[in-house]
Amino acid sequence: MGASKKHKQNKAGKTNGKKKPNNYQKNKRGPIANENTSDSRFLMLAAILLSLLTFITYQGALDNHFVDWDDYDYVIQNNLVRAQKDISGPTQMKNTPAFNPNDLSEYSTHLKDVFKRPVALNYHPLTMLTMRWNNNACQDCEHGISARPFIAWNLILHILNSLLVLVFMYQMTKKNKGLSLVLASLFALHPMHVESVVWVSERKDVLYGFFFLSGLLTYIKYLNTKSYSWLLSTFLLFVAACMSKAMAVVFPLVMLLLYFWNEPSKTSKESLKNTLQYSSFKHSIPFFIVAIFVGIMALQIQAGQNFGGLLDIPSDAKVAINQLDTYSFLQRIQFASYGWLQYIVLFFYPHDLGTFYAYPSQAAYEANWWMRYCCPSICTVLLGITLYKGYRSKAWLMGLGFYSINLILVLQFISVGSVIMADRYSYLAYIGLGLLLGSFMVHFLSESQRKIALITLAVWCLYLGIQSRQQIETWQDSDTLWTNVIETHTKNNLGKLPLNMEKALSIRGNYYSKKAEYHATVKPDQQLQRQYIDKAFEDFISAKKLGSRRPEVYEGLGTNYGMRRQFDKALEAYSTALKIDPKKGSSYFNRGVTYSNLGQHKAAINDYSKALEYAPSQASMALVNRGISLAAIGQLAAAVADFRAVLNIEPTNQVARRYLQQLSRAQPR
Repeated sequence: MGASKKHKQNKAGKTNGKKKPNNYQKNKRGPIANENTSDSRFLMLAAILLSLLTFITYQGALDNHFVDWDDYDYVIQNNLVRAQKDISGPTQMKNTPAFNPNDLSEYSTHLKDVFKRPVALNYHPLTMLTMRWNNNACQDCEHGISARPFIAWNLILHILNSLLVLVFMYQMTKKNKGLSLVLASLFALHPMHVESVVWVSERKDVLYGFFFLSGLLTYIKYLNTKSYSWLLSTFLLFVAACMSKAMAVVFPLVMLLLYFWNEPSKTSKESLKNTLQYSSFKHSIPFFIVAIFVGIMALQIQAGQNFGGLLDIPSDAKVAINQLDTYSFLQRIQFASYGWLQYIVLFFYPHDLGTFYAYPSQAAYEANWWMRYCCPSICTVLLGITLYKGYRSKAWLMGLGFYSINLILVLQFISVGSVIMADRYSYLAYIGLGLLLGSFMVHFLSESQRKIALITLAVWCLYLGIQSRQQIETWQDSDTLWTNVIETHTKNNLGKLPLNMEKALSIRGNYYSKKAEYHATVKPDQQLQRQYIDKAFEDFISAKKLGSRRPEVYEGLGTNYGMRRQFDKALEAYSTALKIDPKKGSSYFNRGVTYSNLGQHKAAINDYSKALEYAPSQASMALVNRGISLAAIGQLAAAVADFRAVLNIEPTNQVARRYLQQLSRAQPR
């Protein structure tokens, strides 16, 4: 009895009609698991290396200080970030209770105020909330607060952003490990990004960048899985980015680019056509609605409006948007073209980074043929190439599209502020140029050429890191910052001080004046006080010689003359500032102080009243000084009313409390 075999194997290797199990079928998840393990291992090692490189490059910034460029508005004098008592503490008047910088005082504002009040005509409540968390007490610091925690968290966010760029590039380059690491290093170490990291006020840049990049990664997840949980996550991250900085409103346009990039059609032209179909982008409509809402709100705020009463904006807030007739339409096109090209130049060849790129004077503009003629022509050609290439090359449209979309709002079509361009505007935009560079290497270089190119790029990144360390030093304090700006522009103007440096001179002069006041009151040192008075005077006089019509220049001169006890010249300077800007409340206040020092209290009272009208945000100081002058001429009841008004605004104001007690004892019962 020969029993037949239970299993028979045929020539094809089948057993009972079934394929012989191979290693893959024994463990179907084996190769996938190995691939995932390899990916995770690379990303972890790359993340550690990238974090170390970034920290080593930026560690010197931790010893930097606040600078006199928005940091006073954002932190030092901002009661959304600090308690009002801590703000006024380091500049207390004599015979008032001692200020103890070792302890933080109780806030006079609430979290709802953070979400209701724009700062420096920008609405970014999440940015201000994180700054509020960084509040600290510093006994040895000039303002009773240290910049170190603020800069440290900026650096942490920048490192996190660099890691997000690493993952993003890994996805976009189809898991090309070396290329994704080098491109992420380019983002982390580029000196054009120093401004976004070491400038305390630019917390908004690194914070919105974190939410923006996180949203891009979750959106890629959505495109791959079509899971609405990933789309919801993307939407929430987008809203968070908008509440950190309004520049995030371009996010829906980048979503379209990513959809185009992931569209599976064989040709770029077909992918572009499919991307623009309603069925393809209908899921992004809520994003566009939020973007339009935030954009309108940002424009209204920068125009000094309170968005239908929903926000609290001081009536004396300066308008950030220049008048439409300040520059012609042609000039706006020229400025935008110049900025678009100049950012590309600085990407490959970062040089003369001065942190402040002022608009050219009329004479300089007329002589600048590159800005007036070449830039618009080159941009027109490149735009045509982009549109043409977009039908054939996804990489070209993706790279230049990402770059341009993230720059479009700051190319000065709508003129905002006093600079034609700024390093910080390149923070996310340069990711697009990195994508374009990486795609060029993949598509046009052989494998051996790519290896050489990668090594070259890695060396270039290290060179950029060295440049960044040097750039970090220029942000050490206000003196180094603005001295670098002035010297760079002077060198580029053949050794002559350019006419557009009047603002830089007035800001540095104002900083020197604050240092002089500091060494006159908080840490008395007559020699240092005199040195800073002289430095400030030189800057204000230089700005005046340039023909400045900035009221800040003449107000600074008035303060300088006041420190020199030359009160007649101080009055003349303040009056000049008020001729230029008849609604400048700080000039009325300072002229009132000068009248008080001269014993002309009636004139002083009149100026303090004007200061209350045009600078209500400085009401406490104006009321205190007006109360003192009223008391000096015997109007005790009016003086008492002013001091009580001060305590209604600022209950901890010790100066008003002391004067009120003295007047109460002096008045007949």
